[in-house]
Amino acid sequence: MSMSESSKPRPSISMIARELGVSKTTVSLALRGNPRISLKTKQKVESVARDQGYTVDPHLTRAFSIIRKGRSSTHNVIGYLDTSQRTRDFGNPFADQVKRNLIESAKNKGFSISSFVVDEQKMPLLRLKQIIESRNIKYLLVPAPALIDDLPLDWENLSTIVLSTRPLKHRFNRVTTSNYQAMSLMMKSLKHKGYGRPGFIVRKDIDAIQDNECSIAFLGLRKFLELNERVPILFTDKTTSVANYEDWYRKHRPDVVIQNDRTGITENGPLDYSQIFSQFSKSLEEGLGRCSLNADPSQETVSGIIRNEQEIGFSAIELMLSMIERNVMGLLNHPKIITILSSWYEGSTLPRKS
Repeated sequence: MSMSESSKPRPSISMIARELGVSKTTVSLALRGNPRISLKTKQKVESVARDQGYTVDPHLTRAFSIIRKGRSSTHNVIGYLDTSQRTRDFGNPFADQVKRNLIESAKNKGFSISSFVVDEQKMPLLRLKQIIESRNIKYLLVPAPALIDDLPLDWENLSTIVLSTRPLKHRFNRVTTSNYQAMSLMMKSLKHKGYGRPGFIVRKDIDAIQDNECSIAFLGLRKFLELNERVPILFTDKTTSVANYEDWYRKHRPDVVIQNDRTGITENGPLDYSQIFSQFSKSLEEGLGRCSLNADPSQETVSGIIRNEQEIGFSAIELMLSMIERNVMGLLNHPKIITILSSWYEGSTLPRKS
């Protein structure tokens, strides 16, 4: 074999995806004959795979063989620490969508997800530890990094992936989205459309969970892009009233509102942002630009950022499978961080300003 041949990179799903201009998820599903992928797309993927000399990784084939043989009822179970009860009052749509895609991706790989609800009010963390150990769970997905320090698990005997960018005392592999990249894409899009006085509304608890990444990025990018800096961030919680939203708007007059979530929270429960603003002025709501850092095109028409939750779920399961095959457990000296970049969605709530 010549030097040039030996140094040539091995064909991969990523290379096929780049050539076709599709996602790695689409390529992977097409190669497995998933019915969700059209026949035309499957044929294109298979053709490029043949041209590039792509073959299935034998290590992954052995991993699937172990799973299918059912060597142990716990070998194909991945634990998921469900922290939704910690924000039970208003929920977290982004985390919920990531969980749904984790379950789907795991099923496609021959795994199942076993959820363990984290709710210290109903169950002490020590009891949760006992349950996880009694079920012989060896693979764990942790969406809230604070749990790493709170939960007294034997991390050295677990293959663990954290679904967050928040700094940790210990070192684990991660699959996450970039809050800075999402906010950067948002702010640059607003400036391109002619908006110059952005306001940001964010829940206190979610901003804290994210280590204040979104609020810090908003303040920094606003200054860097030379946008108006006089509109303070509106931090909300379950005591926030519609009158508080109105006071904030009338005092600071943003020309566009960036919402961190798909719904706002008020003292009376969650409300869609259009409902909140229309309660005190319909004409104001119609003339105000709105965009979301967690847009959902399937359920709403609000412009903004798509976090690509499907890719997060798919990549987390792919990474876990690789860790299982290589028997990667415990605290890592050189952890991996897989960052899924966000995309822009052009809805109907952000018209270009003249």
